[in-house]
Amino acid sequence: MKQAGILQCTGLCACFFKWIFTGVCYRVNKEKKMKGLKILLLVISLTLSSLAFAAGEININTADKEMLMTGISGIGEKRAEAIVSYREANGPFNSVEELLNVRGVGKATLDKNRENLTVSK
Repeated sequence: MKQAGILQCTGLCACFFKWIFTGVCYRVNKEKKMKGLKILLLVISLTLSSLAFAAGEININTADKEMLMTGISGIGEKRAEAIVSYREANGPFNSVEELLNVRGVGKATLDKNRENLTVSK
């Protein structure tokens, strides 16, 4: 009789711990899902903000190297440095077309970005 009571108690304890474990696992999975959702929302918001930045106008007379690299399609670090160097040596650009005087900037790059570029002083 004593043995049956112990088995019964063990069974109840096992059920209790299973119930607790299931609840904990559910909460952990729910927290992981929420964390994943938060990360996804962060990635989406950063992507949208970078697209909004890229869609804005870039003033080639005031933009620094990083802004030129991120804001002008086809412009990497070397070309951005060349644009800044040209501007420092020759003064501000008078027109967007003057970018063609910068070594490494071609007509195709200018045509692709013309709508997003400005030379306001």
